[in-house]
Amino acid sequence: MTRTKEDLMHILALNSSPRDHETSKTELVLQNFLEGAKRAGASTETLYLRDYKIKHCLGCYGC
Repeated sequence: MTRTKEDLMHILALNSSPRDHETSKTELVLQNFLEGAKRAGASTETLYLRDYKIKHCLGCYGC
């Protein structure tokens, strides 16, 4: 059976740990999980929420 692009799994991982990549246990566990997913044929992407300035909703309906 030939796999097509549509058959592949895509995983988006959100890491909300405030620690650096080298000291974060969350990062260690997350990357081990994603490595296993890659070996199974998935494509992966990681977003680090600490890199974004996320503010509370003001209820202004501007979005």
